[in-house]
Amino acid sequence: MNDQTKIQGVRKILLKDWDPFCIGDNPHLINEYDEFIVGIVTLLSKHCNENALNNYLKNIEDKLDAAILDSQREKVVKQLLSVE
Repeated sequence: MNDQTKIQGVRKILLKDWDPFCIGDNPHLINEYDEFIVGIVTLLSKHCNENALNNYLKNIEDKLDAAILDSQREKVVKQLLSVE
């Protein structure tokens, strides 16, 4: 899988399943979480574990002052790990 495919896969998961700002499928905001994608793709390329990716997302949520349920984040982490 090439980097562009990974980027698209991660973007889709962030928008559909993580989405702390409830952007959903608003086409005008499709790039809202792009600043986090490079970090996620980098972690995935290093074959990170669930804990590392969970911590990365949790740190982002804390900075955004966003409340995501742990169970939701865990689901997103599993999906992101499958993008690899």
